[in-house]
Amino acid sequence: MCSSDLFPSHDKQQTVCIVGTGNFTGRLNNFNGNTLCIGAGVNYNPSTAPNYNGNWTIINHGTLTKTTNINFNSGNSFTNTATGSVNFGSSFSVTINSGMTFSNAGTMSFGSLTINGGGSATLGGTTTISGGISNNGTLNTSGTLSATSLTYRDWETFSNLKPWQEIVNWAYNKVNEEGESITLS
Repeated sequence: MCSSDLFPSHDKQQTVCIVGTGNFTGRLNNFNGNTLCIGAGVNYNPSTAPNYNGNWTIINHGTLTKTTNINFNSGNSFTNTATGSVNFGSSFSVTINSGMTFSNAGTMSFGSLTINGGGSATLGGTTTISGGISNNGTLNTSGTLSATSLTYRDWETFSNLKPWQEIVNWAYNKVNEEGESITLS
């Protein structure tokens, strides 16, 4: 993989695709307005994390290793495709702000997820969250999702989770109204 500086400091938008196999250990400079495509077989592990400010797009088909400094703000777009793998770490909190598009179809793990009003997340593939989910935006699920808790604005936001609402309500009634003990797995 190349080890030169990409995205030099200037105002032109660029799209950079890192393809092939192996580790990318180069460096990306100012990331504002740029698009980064990480190819299948590539481990994106830059020597220094770039400044992920402003509008940017990341499309990951490979492995995203160094995730320092990533902020998910308005105008950003993050896609982890079916072949992609991202481990943000159990202490990394992902916050999706208004106008942000966040999508996982591959394998992804992180500490917690907050979706603010106007933010949108689609979690397919396998998403493991060691903490909880707080949703005030839009959350769509289609894969395997694991989290310790779910705080939600209303069940309408989770239209594809309504069957889970019925299970949670049933379990709540069994424990709190009938005094039974249950285990969900």
